[in-house]
Amino acid sequence: MSGFFNNYLNIKKIIESKHEYKQQMARVKALPDDYQYVFKKLRDTCGCSQQDLAMT
Repeated sequence: MSGFFNNYLNIKKIIESKHEYKQQMARVKALPDDYQYVFKKLRDTCGCSQQDLAMT
């Protein structure tokens, strides 16, 4: 059980994830408007995680 909390409350991992998310959102903002619209609709309606929608 402590392994779960060590991973879940890992501040370094939280900060890294937030940084990755901000980078991804900056990339989304660089897309054309219709692509942004579709990306945001997918993100908001399907309940996908950040990794599911990651742009590679």
